[in-house]
This record gives sequence, C-alpha cells and structure tokens, in this order.
Amino acid sequence: MEKKYYTLKGDATEKQLALLLKLGLYGVGLSKKEASDLIDEELRKRNSKKNNNTNSYKITPIKPVVKSYYDILMVSPIAEFSIIKTSYRKLAMKFHPDHNPDNKLAEEKFKEIANAYSVLSNIDKRKLYDKKLSGIK
Repeated sequence: MEKKYYTLKGDATEKQLALLLKLGLYGVGLSKKEASDLIDEELRKRNSKKNNNTNSYKITPIKPVVKSYYDILMVSPIAEFSIIKTSYRKLAMKFHPDHNPDNKLAEEKFKEIANAYSVLSNIDKRKLYDKKLSGIK
C-alpha cells in the first residue's frame, strides 16, 4: 500500500493537522476543505474495517482491584497491634476530612482506613479476616 503524504495550506487548522498526523497521513498543500474531506474519508475507512472485524474490538469487563486491609494501612500481615495503631493514626491524620475540606477522595480514603483499622484492631475480627484472606490466596 502506497502511503500518501499531505501538509496543510494556510486556512487549515492545527486540529486538522493533528488528526492527519494521528491517522498517519502527511503531505503537501491541503486546504481546510481538502483536509476535512481526507480526514472524513480515512475515518470512514477505519470504521468500516472495525465493523467488519468485530472480534478484535471485543469489550471485556475489568475486575476491580481489591486491597487488603494490611495494604490500606501499609503494614505487614504479621504486624503487631502497636504498629497497626501507629500507622492508622498517621494515615488518619493525613486523610482526615477536617484537614482536607472539599476533597471527596481524601474522605473516601479516610473511611477505608477507619474500616481497615476497625477490623485489624479487634483480635477476633482480625482472625476471621486472616482466615478469609488466606482462603482467597
């Protein structure tokens, strides 16, 4: 397949040039209208190829990443209670809503940290969590 090369004349826009470059088309002396026609034609060709070859554009669902409570608190699974508590306090101070007003991400992170600490600070809950975690791995 022979590759055609184009550039734009004075009335063509930078956006059109960017599209031509993205599509792999470069060249000499196109007006705004010629560039638009060429871009439309190339996009039509590519869309028809996509429609003919549906297997290559199959959408697959993405599994959400689930962090363990140990990862959330940034401690080892064999960490002692004092280390878990220290880590919780540092992270809670960092992401506390009072220190991060109007920051929804910090608020969500704070809730995540508090939930992780509530499980890992209770001996019975932590044993159950560790059993569940080891069953997953």
